[in-house]
Amino acid sequence: MDLVQLRHFLKIVECRSFTRAAAMSNLSQPALSQQIARLEKELGQPLFVRKGRQIQLTALGQQLSHKAERILALVDDIESQFKPLDEDNQLRLGTVPSVGPYLVTRMLQWLLHEQPAMRVTLQEQSLDHVLRDVERGRLDLAVIPQPAEFGSALQTEMLLEEEIKLVLPVNHRLAKKRLVTLPDLNGEALILLNEHPLQAQQITSLLMDQQVQARVVTTVDQFLTLQHLVVLRQGISFLPEMAIPQQPKANLCYRSITGTQLARVLVLCWNRERFHHEPWRRIVEALHHYAQFKTNAEVPADDTSTDIPSPSPSAKRPS
Repeated sequence: MDLVQLRHFLKIVECRSFTRAAAMSNLSQPALSQQIARLEKELGQPLFVRKGRQIQLTALGQQLSHKAERILALVDDIESQFKPLDEDNQLRLGTVPSVGPYLVTRMLQWLLHEQPAMRVTLQEQSLDHVLRDVERGRLDLAVIPQPAEFGSALQTEMLLEEEIKLVLPVNHRLAKKRLVTLPDLNGEALILLNEHPLQAQQITSLLMDQQVQARVVTTVDQFLTLQHLVVLRQGISFLPEMAIPQQPKANLCYRSITGTQLARVLVLCWNRERFHHEPWRRIVEALHHYAQFKTNAEVPADDTSTDIPSPSPSAKRPS
């Protein structure tokens, strides 16, 4: 058994396909299959159950997967620790779609201006994928909403907290109120974001605590889709403050919810078991500095990424 075999084995586990794993590893499929066959022969048991084109891990395969991840993470960590600093001057930064365009890209612009020698690669994925890649060492650092659960190897540190506001059509009954309370939402249809279950749980728990009868009619993956549906009177929703444009759209309005603490916490997340060079520590300090003094950076007036067309005059909310 060698490290190359373990890496190829984990690539198959990741891809759930010999064909895709071979392509990503720049190998022919027969060559990859032969390596796994030798590994299975050495261990005396199969690692995969093959059902047509689909593959599943055996019990041994699952055990090897966990151990191989730890072994390779340790090897990568040792290599990173003894690399000269000038070869390790790169940060792999992860984030999620509800944070990336509103905060992380602005942080990145500022960071590269402050530290032009840094090379940063940004990956935007789902929260589960970001946490997995930080734990496996594929990402050095992530800026994400506070997760409800995460692996024991991961560490989080609060970056900032922001208010979550109600977003309404301008002609909605609650748009006339300067401040809205949770009981005001009684009977309303709600549109929530798929990406972050913790935020959705926070909202629904608060509504249940105050015995507010509001129903979730749909969930979406992006804030832009969410706002489109609000314009179309499919329901009302919630937006973190940084996602609210500096110049509010003419067909939407945003209201604070008084009498409750409805907020989103963003954190830095990293693997505490991995070695981090001094440049990594300077970046963490720089991001904290940015968050402390630059959190009012908003969508610029000429940013059309959140432009929302008005519905036609005949558009009505379904009964």
